[in-house]
Amino acid sequence: CNAHQCPVDGEYSDFGEWSECSAECDGGNQTRTRQCDNPAPEHGGADCEGEDSEMQGCNNHECAVAVDGQYGEFGDWTECEGCGQNQSRMRECNNPAPAHGGSDCSDRPLKKSDLVLARNSPLFLK
Repeated sequence: CNAHQCPVDGEYSDFGEWSECSAECDGGNQTRTRQCDNPAPEHGGADCEGEDSEMQGCNNHECAVAVDGQYGEFGDWTECEGCGQNQSRMRECNNPAPAHGGSDCSDRPLKKSDLVLARNSPLFLK
């Protein structure tokens, strides 16, 4: 009968889950590891062969740049509804429209050039 225990060479378990990416965009890294425990080396057996971790790139897309909205051109004057009535014209926040968390035109204080003027208003006649 053999009185000593036989050596057991180590083998790796499966890799675990990938870690969270180190960056949200413009490229980051993530890693995963595995253990030398399937089985672990015993009684003079060899250690596991190979790497116990892996790394890969992630989130390689370009970071989106916030775009603040700007007013476009004024539209046409509204129809005149009668003698002495005001007319107005509007413009939209679409030149460019806000994107990727940029502020809307209404998020900034109005400037005189941002006001909608009416043809018969005191501001327009000055």
